Amino acid sequence: MQSNLGRLGPDVGYFEQVQLQHDSRRVLTSEMERLEPLLAGRDGLNNEHGSERQKVDKLWRDNWDHCVRQRRLIQKQVAEMGKGWEDCLFQT
Repeated sequence: MQSNLGRLGPDVGYFEQVQLQHDSRRVLTSEMERLEPLLAGRDGLNNEHGSERQKVDKLWRDNWDHCVRQRRLIQKQVAEMGKGWEDCLFQT
């Protein structure tokens, strides 16, 4: 006579495992549904923040380039003015 206990253990474990998987999927699905609006809001903020960041980065780059050009121009003018001033000093 065979015992059903040998087959009962794996069967119970299997059904418990299936039930846990089903429960975890259900819980996961409900959590995802609950979090979906929050994630959509976060993505919207990231997109807005990303576009704002791009604007700031572009503005910063443009201003940086402008400031570098202005500084070089001023240095060039100062150098030219300095040469002219020295030339004026030594004119006879």
